[in-house]
Amino acid sequence: MILAILGGSAYSTPVLVQSLLATAAGRTLTVRLAGLSSGRLRAVARACVILSNGTIQIEQFGEGEWKAALNGSDVVVIQVRVGYYDSRHFDETFSLEYDIPGDEGLGPGGLSAAWRAWPHIRAFCSDIQAFAPRAQTILLSSPGSLLVRLAGSEFPSLPLTAVCELPFTTLQHICAVAGVPRDEVSFEYAGVNHLGWLYGLEWRGEDLLAGYIAGNGSRGFPEASLISRLNAFPLKYLRLHYEQAAVVEEQKQRVRSRAEQLQALADEAFEIYGLGDRNRIEATLQKRKAEWYPHAVVPLIRFWMGENVDVPLFLSMGRGDMHERCFFARGGKLQPVPRRKSPSGEVEEILERFVAYERIAAEAILERTEDALSEALSLHPWVSGSLASALAARIVKHSSAISSSATQKEVEWLNSR
Repeated sequence: MILAILGGSAYSTPVLVQSLLATAAGRTLTVRLAGLSSGRLRAVARACVILSNGTIQIEQFGEGEWKAALNGSDVVVIQVRVGYYDSRHFDETFSLEYDIPGDEGLGPGGLSAAWRAWPHIRAFCSDIQAFAPRAQTILLSSPGSLLVRLAGSEFPSLPLTAVCELPFTTLQHICAVAGVPRDEVSFEYAGVNHLGWLYGLEWRGEDLLAGYIAGNGSRGFPEASLISRLNAFPLKYLRLHYEQAAVVEEQKQRVRSRAEQLQALADEAFEIYGLGDRNRIEATLQKRKAEWYPHAVVPLIRFWMGENVDVPLFLSMGRGDMHERCFFARGGKLQPVPRRKSPSGEVEEILERFVAYERIAAEAILERTEDALSEALSLHPWVSGSLASALAARIVKHSSAISSSATQKEVEWLNSR
């Protein structure tokens, strides 16, 4: 099996290789790392070789070689960050001036990331169709559900999927606090990527959320009163929705944005990847565990390799509205978990507002006009209509600045995709 990683020089990539080791035993597995920065690519490849200890074949593909990396691949992972950490910093901070939470994949920040990324993701999709037409493709670039929706509209035959670990790890947390085995729990789920609710949780006929609250699991977010009101457990990123003012104040008080923190971790990691031994590399991976790899990406790859998978998979795929759905891999097929119960009216109402927003946001990104971007932002649950125009102007200005400040070498590479 050949796995190609577009954006393979990301400093989290060795976690994916480490997580694949059990799957690779007794198999021929090749991981192709495609990156733009030759120095970072070499460092990441060295770390992956050390971690895999010969079990996985690691190959490097630098600038101008990405199409060769795709050629004949069985699985492709897209984890490109357009604009690097500087742009993530912008996405996380510019909306704070308008008292709106900042995030790389949600709210105005998420739309900014999608506006900037889509032309490049679109080019990658075209290349995948041309050079790896049978490959299953996993999208990790943010914002997942919006970019999958865009890809589905322009590449309807491309099997592209966004996968998220957060519903599963949240389920694990609830079960641990309630003191019940996860595989004996029945549940329902409703959401879009990173914004979802677990509900209908039962263990042997008992209400698991009541057990969670009784186990003192309702300290912090979400509070017991919110769980009871919704009769559901919101994922952690919904704090940006339910506790917007508090989140904004906390983000304003940060000395460094999350992007700046990750940049510092990445700089340290690349040095260790390039020079450190196995122990130092493994210690570095613990500083950011990248749980989306072991709990979501690798189980999906294992399924495609014909293995049994015993964890639920939360996927956004197909065309149209991107509701994130829960699947189980059974009998060699991904089987969606049928909905037995509907969430509360409050949950359904806010979910449909997010879905409606993404529908118009996708149209705006395809139209590529500031007015269309403003119209989309005016529909977002966190944005008042009076702020939409100013936010749209900031997004377009930043994207234009990124494009004009790119080196000629980068421009030629991006245009050649």
